[in-house]
Amino acid sequence: MLSLITGQRKRLFGEEYWPYGSYNAIDGDNADSVRWFFDIYLQGSRGIIPWYNFGLDMNYETADNLAILYPGRRFGIIGSVASTRLKASRKATELIRYFDAMKRYLNYSDKQLAAYVKSYITMESEHVMADSVDAGTAVFTGGTGAMEEMKRDMHRRLSAAVNMYF
Repeated sequence: MLSLITGQRKRLFGEEYWPYGSYNAIDGDNADSVRWFFDIYLQGSRGIIPWYNFGLDMNYETADNLAILYPGRRFGIIGSVASTRLKASRKATELIRYFDAMKRYLNYSDKQLAAYVKSYITMESEHVMADSVDAGTAVFTGGTGAMEEMKRDMHRRLSAAVNMYF
């Protein structure tokens, strides 16, 4: 979680923040990673830095919660294979671009945008660390609400606003 001091430094000096953290656990809900992206964005961060992310071939049989990219050699792929958790972050990134557009085209303030998102999605979370060297994972309570409904509503609102410019 970003602190009050971090938010003040952002306002005073224009600093950008990219906190460390881990994606949701393999047996957890991938929507937690999406909400993690939303949470730090709504607190003023411009992105995240995953805490370690490369899996090993053995992680196809023995799971590693930190692995979001796996070696593709087993399947004849030169390069990496993305986990569904990484694909969830792509979804979050897409929706955050909608958030940026809402600020730009609909003049939403940070507070208005946070209230809008929270009207669709439960954002309460707990920061869980496996040990003292773990960057931690945000574990959210409650359901994801209506994430797809929110996306459709943002699309509708933005389409109407952008059409006014053309």
